[in-house]
Formats: sequence, structure tokens, C-alpha cells
Amino acid sequence: MSSLKKSSCIVVLLLLVTVMITQSDNPLTNLNANQIYTNVIQSQEPLDSNLTWSARTQQSLQLVENNSVAAGDHVVVNGTFSPSLSVTECELNIWNGFTFSSNRSIIPVSDPDASFEGSIIYDDFDWIVIKGIERGLTVNITCNFTSENCDFMAWIGSMDPSLYSYSKSIVDMASDDRPEHDSFIWEFENDTMILGCLNTANSSNGSWTAVVQIGVNVTTSSAGSTIALDTYYLESRNQTCNIVLIGTTDTDETLTIRRDNVSLCNFFSPVIVVNHPVEINDEFTNISWSCTDLNQDDVNYFMVWISRDAGVTFVYLHGNVTQTTFIWDTSPWLAGDYIIRVVAYSCDTTSEKCQFDDPPDSYWPGDYTTAFSGWWAYTGFPTYTSGAGLDVDSVSDLTYEYGSTGNNVRLYLRFLYAPSSVDYIVRDNGTQWFEGDSYSASSVMVVVLNIDGLSLGIHEIEVDFLHNGHVLTTFTVYVIDSSFTPQIPFMNFLLPIGAIIGIVIITVFVKIRK
Repeated sequence: MSSLKKSSCIVVLLLLVTVMITQSDNPLTNLNANQIYTNVIQSQEPLDSNLTWSARTQQSLQLVENNSVAAGDHVVVNGTFSPSLSVTECELNIWNGFTFSSNRSIIPVSDPDASFEGSIIYDDFDWIVIKGIERGLTVNITCNFTSENCDFMAWIGSMDPSLYSYSKSIVDMASDDRPEHDSFIWEFENDTMILGCLNTANSSNGSWTAVVQIGVNVTTSSAGSTIALDTYYLESRNQTCNIVLIGTTDTDETLTIRRDNVSLCNFFSPVIVVNHPVEINDEFTNISWSCTDLNQDDVNYFMVWISRDAGVTFVYLHGNVTQTTFIWDTSPWLAGDYIIRVVAYSCDTTSEKCQFDDPPDSYWPGDYTTAFSGWWAYTGFPTYTSGAGLDVDSVSDLTYEYGSTGNNVRLYLRFLYAPSSVDYIVRDNGTQWFEGDSYSASSVMVVVLNIDGLSLGIHEIEVDFLHNGHVLTTFTVYVIDSSFTPQIPFMNFLLPIGAIIGIVIITVFVKIRK
């Protein structure tokens, strides 16, 4: 049973409910710590009748006694009355809580009707405060009284007592019923309920009794002398319950068998072993593991994480998958000693409660086991060297045609840890040009800068990475226009002179010929 879900096997620890009583103006102060006892039914059990359990992993019937542990996949509780008792109907009640009861004296009231019209009058109520109610559990309240009439109201402990009113009561227990009863699911984060008794008839004497049952309450019935209930779907956790088997004979006699503090353990965490990673080549590594689960309907889903700082932090790699192997592309990761963490979850795909759209929160029942690999030395990408925990590879100068597009510079960064993120500022000839940020799941990052739009000329580009200080890298960009033909200013002056000299030479030549 080492793989039973530890956090929920003993519900006794989760439902330590302390009931305290006071007659103070403010029900949250000056409480008298009167511990309420557990109401245990004592009865003469019928002969040759019993409660047993079985499971897929435990086929032979086992007796259910007080404090028994029934552990297996789909624990079925069976109730059987001897044929000689002529039982014609039976009922099986299972609840994972406790019944608390208290008997109190009623108190006189100043105005029985005032507490129904606005804020209640504290002094007109006798109080019980119940603490330790877990969210999602069923609360059954039954209050009886010996006087002519009493009504009951309740509020959550986080509410300001000055706001207590009948309209804000979380129970509907103000009628002519005797006893008054209500049942509801505790949907509040606060674990405290304030229960008050109002002596509506303003009787001079009498008493009232509160019985509060907290837990998950499931009842099934059957015609005949036998009954069975699969407890797997009671709740998605292992739990400690009380079980009551009630039989009715053909003469309307009632027979009762009760067992207290029975641990029903239906859910088993997966058993997982992570193998040592195997490098396939310089770029890929095989991460694999094995997994078993005692719950036959479970399909195990996995998530894979890695750590390069001895398990202080982990980086998510892969998840929401059923395969027991993952080919990891290690090429963008730094060299170092790594630990692999694999988390295996139980997912019962036969249940509509189990979904895969929001892992792991949508898994059902969702119990899980975490396992680790040993140290694995990866000798791939070189590690960082700078004291800031960030190295930036140098960039060559470049030239591009004025007005062209798609001119990008790729900067390669190496960080000490993963995941990595960085903010940066880009300056052109000392003036801030633009800024940005980048993120990578690995220790290696590529930042791509688009340098389109620069004017003709020479530009000294500086990139300032803000990471534990300033990590700078610079490069030069030459922006040219190859279609431009430069004009020489003094040629404009020589052209007219050359023309005049040419005319003179031609004239002289003509005269000589004559």
C-alpha cells in the first residue's frame, strides 16, 4: 500500500471539526471550548449477517470491521442478512465524515420577529461555532427542540457579524417543521460555520439539539436481503468512512449493522522509473521511462522537465502525452550536468470527469508520482563565460543597398540558466533607435534584429542587453546606393573652356588650309 495516495488516505486528519458554544453578543469571541462527542450508534447486530468487501485486485470476500482498511481497484462493499431473518428491503449508507451533536438550553428573546426583518439581534440567539469544514463536502444539519417552536440560521465564519440577517443565512431552517433540517454542499473557502438557535415562541424553558454530519453521504437501497455498492466513484480520493447497513424484515422490524472508521482506498498512484538518458547523436537524446498502475482503467499521462541547477529549478520540455519516450533536441542547450524529472498522472478515461484540455488540472482522478533520473552529463553547446551569466557572440560588419528590405542581423546568446529572457536597447551612432525583449525555453537564444530603413552612410550599431547589468555588442552597417554617379564640380567649369579652345583650333586649321 506504499503507493496509495498519501494525502487523502486518512480523512480523519482532514476533518478535525471543533464545535464550541457561546452566548456572547458576538458569536466569534469569548467562546467556551466545549468539545462535542462523536455520536456513535450502538445496536445489537443480527446473527449470521455481515458487511464484506472485494475488489478487482482482491477477489475473495473480506470482512469489514471497525477500523478496517479496504484497499483495491474498485472496492465493492457488500451487505448480507441471513435468510432466516426474512429481510425484504435493505439500505446501505456510506459517508466519510462524522456526526457531532450538542444539547443546549434555549434562551429568552427580546423580540422574536426583529431578527427576520433586518440585522439579527445577537443576544436573542444561542450559538454553536463549527470549524474545519472542508470545501466540497456535504453538510447535513438537523436541529430539534422541546419548546413550542425554534428557528435556526447560519452564516460562514468570514462574514462580518454586523451583516448577519435572515436573508443571508446559508440554511433554510425557519419553518414549522420539527425537527428543522437542511443539507447543502460547503462551497466556501472559509472553513467555519456559525449556527444560531432562535427561540421563536419565546418559551420560558426548554432545550434544543443540533446534529451536524459533515462529509460525503451516499445511500443506496435494494429489494431483498443483499446489497452492494462500488465505492470507486464516491470521491476521487481515498477516504475514511462510516458504513451503516439497515434491513427491514417482513414484519417491519429494523436490523442495523454499523462499522466506523473504515478506510476505502480505491486510488493508487502510478509507479514510475526514469531511465538514464541515451544520446542518439550530437543533436538528439532519448529520454525514456517505465510506468505501472494498479487501477486497471487508468491511462497514464506524462510531463517531462529538466534541471541544470541540481534540481533548484526545472524547465518544462514535453507533456500531456501517453508515450514513455521523448526524443529531446539538445542542440540549443548548454553543456552541463542535467537531471530529468518525469511526472506520471492517473487518468481514468472511462469517467466523464476526466478531460485533457487543461492538463494536469483536468485529469481525473489526477493522483500522480514524480520520478527523477540520475545525473546526466551533456557535453554539447559550450557554456557561458561572462560574469553576467550571458555571452553574446560577435557579429561581422555588413553592407546593404539603400532602400532594400529584409536586412537582418542574428545575434546568438548563451545564458547560465534556462528558461532565459532578456531586454535590450539598440542604438544607432549613439542615439537610441529601438528596444525589445526575447525569451527562450533553453539556455541558448537567437535574437533577430531588422536593420532596414537606415540612411545612406556609415552606422555604428550598439546592442545593450540588460541582464545582471549591461552586456554590449557592436557592429558596423554600411548603407550604399550603387546606382548613384557622383558629379565633379570643376568639370562644369572646364566644359565651356574646352568648347572655345576646340573652336579656335578648328578656325586656325581652316585658315592654314586656305
